[in-house]
Amino acid sequence: MTKVLIPIHGGGWGYQLGEIVKMLRDEADFCYMLEPYGKRPDQAGFPQGTYFVAPRFQNTGSGSILTSLRGALGTFLRSLAFMRRERPDVVIGLGSPASVFMLLAGRFMGCETIYIESITRVKTPSRALKACRMLAAAKHIFVQWQELAEVMPGTRYDGNVI
Repeated sequence: MTKVLIPIHGGGWGYQLGEIVKMLRDEADFCYMLEPYGKRPDQAGFPQGTYFVAPRFQNTGSGSILTSLRGALGTFLRSLAFMRRERPDVVIGLGSPASVFMLLAGRFMGCETIYIESITRVKTPSRALKACRMLAAAKHIFVQWQELAEVMPGTRYDGNVI
């Protein structure tokens, strides 16, 4: 069975990730990266699996740049350590900045990496998508709106997750 590492976020990201898990539930074993404010897999209704908690992470526009840099580096290093132990085949990120650095660690470890832009991004990309492209953090980048695919070269539109 394929082992998939995904983040667990709160809010709309969590709902979209839950839909992805439903699609893959019978074909994959899961492990997770939890955001500090995220729920554990059992609390979020996801299948059982091991997990690690990413450091506190803020967008540079909403807090200290130093906190953001520590969060980015910490997420990358914790992701590497977790991936060495768990050996996921696929890493899927969605929406958050922490996902970008988890995906970057996945690329470094030779995993198949997939970034999915949030469904709320119709015409303009998120900072996370921009960072993902700039850092080449994901081999595959999907958007959920044709309009966004048209203005973001290198992305792919195959429909919506939800």
